[in-house]
Amino acid sequence: MLELMSGLPVGVVGARATGRVTADDYHDLLDPALDAAMKAKGAIRILYVLGPEPLTYTAGAMAADTGEWIHLGGRCERMAVVTDIGWIRDAVGLFRHAMPSLRLYAMAELDAAQAWVAAP
Repeated sequence: MLELMSGLPVGVVGARATGRVTADDYHDLLDPALDAAMKAKGAIRILYVLGPEPLTYTAGAMAADTGEWIHLGGRCERMAVVTDIGWIRDAVGLFRHAMPSLRLYAMAELDAAQAWVAAP
């Protein structure tokens, strides 16, 4: 399940993934939040926290996640992915060279990730 995080500056979307993540989580929650942030600021910043408990992604969620990366294109100023889950860290590592605005953080670095993604 995805849930939006509160208390972030305008233009910063924070989402926490726990348990079972589905395509509906992306379509019903994350997509509208990203669209609203983009309309408000023209570009967006994302704080994406995955875990700390193990996650299950449905095939539809993985497709939606990949589609989100493509949809964002160059409109994402900064993206901080926070997780200790090995397979997710490996997958994010594949995108890091293609997306210089992406940084990967451990769960213990959540505060630093939030500060970086929200900094001017």
